[in-house]
Amino acid sequence: MTEEQSYIIPVGFNNHVWWNAGHIWVAWDGMTFSYLNEDRKLSSIHYRMFKKGTSPSEWNEASPSYNEIQEQLKNQIEEVINSCRGKLDNPLAMPFIPRINTIGKMLKFLIKEETHHFNVIFKIKGSIEQQQNKFSEGLLS
Repeated sequence: MTEEQSYIIPVGFNNHVWWNAGHIWVAWDGMTFSYLNEDRKLSSIHYRMFKKGTSPSEWNEASPSYNEIQEQLKNQIEEVINSCRGKLDNPLAMPFIPRINTIGKMLKFLIKEETHHFNVIFKIKGSIEQQQNKFSEGLLS
């Protein structure tokens, strides 16, 4: 998928690939560091842009670039590992929901959330490719 394609919001979707990547980025930052009583690493702008229920069509700020989100996601992995190391059984500073009450359970939840958004990304990618194939075959104008 090209960078240009990653900014397309196909028919039937509310967001593009990079919104989903940004949402993953914000979810890990907000939940991990907040629930560990640590400072979040991202700005409030990122939270406004990528929180649940938002869409790029509503953005008033310039979005982080393709490369910025990609690089930040890579860096975030080490930050999360370092912050959570040896603490998986520790209770959360404030319970997320009753059954998600330890750091380890919160990380499992975040992995499931990330998997969901990767599935959405693959569906968006497939939709874009399908629409582009129809266009190239002359079925769409």
